[in-house]
Amino acid sequence: MPNLKIVLFGSPRIYLNSTPISTDRRKAIALLAYLVVNRQTYSREALATLLWPEFTASKSFAYLRRTIWEINNALGEGWLSADRDQVSWQNWENTWLDVAIYQELVSPCLPGEASEQCLTDLEEATQLYQGDFLAGFTLPDAPAFDEWQFFTAEKMRALQSQALETLTIGYTKINEISRAIDYNHRLITFDPVNEAAHRLMMSLYARSNQRTAALRQYEVIKQLLGTQLGVDPQPETEALYAQIKAGEIAATPVGTPNEASLPQIAGQVQTEHQPKKVDSPPTPVTNLPIPPTPFIGRVKEITEIDQMLAQENCRLLTLLGPGGIGKTRLAIQAAEQQLSRFNDGVHFIPLAALADPESILPAIAKVLRFSFDENAGAARDQLLDYLRVKKLLLVLDNYEHLSNDAGIRLPLDILQNAKDVKILVTSRARLNVQGEYLFTVSGMSIPVSANGNETLDSLQNYSSVGLFLQSARRVSPGFRLTDANRSAIVQICQLLQGMPLGIELAAAWV
Repeated sequence: MPNLKIVLFGSPRIYLNSTPISTDRRKAIALLAYLVVNRQTYSREALATLLWPEFTASKSFAYLRRTIWEINNALGEGWLSADRDQVSWQNWENTWLDVAIYQELVSPCLPGEASEQCLTDLEEATQLYQGDFLAGFTLPDAPAFDEWQFFTAEKMRALQSQALETLTIGYTKINEISRAIDYNHRLITFDPVNEAAHRLMMSLYARSNQRTAALRQYEVIKQLLGTQLGVDPQPETEALYAQIKAGEIAATPVGTPNEASLPQIAGQVQTEHQPKKVDSPPTPVTNLPIPPTPFIGRVKEITEIDQMLAQENCRLLTLLGPGGIGKTRLAIQAAEQQLSRFNDGVHFIPLAALADPESILPAIAKVLRFSFDENAGAARDQLLDYLRVKKLLLVLDNYEHLSNDAGIRLPLDILQNAKDVKILVTSRARLNVQGEYLFTVSGMSIPVSANGNETLDSLQNYSSVGLFLQSARRVSPGFRLTDANRSAIVQICQLLQGMPLGIELAAAWV
């Protein structure tokens, strides 16, 4: 069997026995990517609805048959398994997929301190990341696919950011400052307005006796924050700048262990003039994804969700809304506010890629790093026993396709057996179970009019406009809200009814 190489970081590329395979059919690329990344079997109905939502069933099924034929024609038989009802990828043994290898390398190493093996694996993984997932590829007529692509790309960006951060910290701790600087430079290039990364670079320069470079790094982030976000550096950054300028951070001699000499990526700088804190409570455990962009708006929603979760009787809260409305991002932000309330952590379990309810239990166990004992009875009972004495929050993301009778059984069992566990769900459909609290997620705030008494500054206070500007500046750093474009921007936000995904996609076209 020939070997197939599929590259999905950056522009999608396919190679059969090292020979590039080209197709002008974007739906064929989309179908192939969806199948190999998710590694699931899908019904023809699901795939037809995903890729051709605007057509009748008969037409969408016909287009799907045509697309399957195009893939088989380009690659040859033996790669796709397609019968009357279901479609899946079948020849994994001869398929090389950059995204799969990337996840295999980074998953065991994030989050946490990197061992020597992890540093090697993370280096290999970061080399695979040649661009954002399916960069430049969109299907405007298939919003569900675009949503899946968007969140997959965001997940990969978060992993890449964590990997570069872990490499920076890892090499710092073994005093390989030059390599730490290299990886932190890649992190800053990857995420230019990541203030914590700039702060870490300032420390790295200072401790490698490059005081001028450290001070220059402060000027870089100060200018970036001012021009792109319109804000000043954080107090921690200002304090570090003052310490470096005063010469209070000494260079680390070559060969000296460097375990605590540098801050974590978002932590406080610790110098010889600052006593090390002791007897502080342990940091709550969490695997919440690190969003690649600042969170905008939703203050009222965050406050209301926080108040609901604070209620003793609210143990199952569902964030309800259509695709692209921002449920996942809101859940992550709201869950982050709960860290101090749950001694055993806040844990994020992504469910979009799961095919059936039976996969929920191992997905939760994996995130909790809970190992089953083959001799200790049923896996469900073992997990419930483990959770019975825990005080934690589970965030179950994208639950809608699992919310049948079998799918809701495990969450209900957890709530009935573990009194100090709460569950936050994001879904397009309510679970319809007793004890479920609902929070409806709607669009971001929208100006009524671009004219009237609204100034340019006041327009930016609307979260939909703020998100548009932030997204536009990622592709056009000099983009500004002006009298010339204010009407168009407000109209876009109004037409999209404040839907974050739509706003981000539209802003990318500026």
